[in-house]
This record gives sequence, structure tokens and C-alpha cells, in this order.
Amino acid sequence: MPPPAHEPFEDDEIEQAFPGRVLTHLLTVSSHDQLSIAIEALQAILDAGGGLEALHLIRRGDRLDYQLRVVGLRPRQARLLADRLVALQGVVSARVEHQLLRP
Repeated sequence: MPPPAHEPFEDDEIEQAFPGRVLTHLLTVSSHDQLSIAIEALQAILDAGGGLEALHLIRRGDRLDYQLRVVGLRPRQARLLADRLVALQGVVSARVEHQLLRP
């Protein structure tokens, strides 16, 4: 039987597999037209021990999408952060994409 195509991995394995790359997380939060969500997201990032590298606001009809590039978090911390943000009142969705970038 062939091995599974996708096996779980430990957080540290990502950076070890791609030496010289910087692990960042693109957190996308969609909300009803509430700028206060961006402020709460920034505070949640700081509370988790991360830092904000970039912030983009995108208006989509009656919604705002916030794309936050976050550094300084492990993948699990970034996933927990997305879970925390999706629980906020007014948030429609939150997701995280892990990215390995060149320094």
C-alpha cells in the first residue's frame, strides 16, 4: 500500500524542510462593514506574540476583507488565531495561509 499523499507534520518541520525561507501567515478575515474588526485582529496578533508585516483592506460590496501578513507565529498559533477571530461578532469568515518567503 502506498503512503498517504498528505501526512501530518510538526510545526518545526516546515522551516527545516525549507532552510533559508521565512515563515509568514496570510490571515484573511471577512466582516460586515466594521473597521473595528481590524483593530481587534491587530490586538489578537499582538496577544499571540506575533507581529504585523502588512495590512490590506479590500471592500467587497457590504463587506470588508482584511488581509494581514503575520510573522513570529508557529503554524498552530496562526490557526488558533484564525479560530479566535472567526468567533468575533460581525466576522463572516477567517482563514490562514502559511507561506514560506525568501528573506
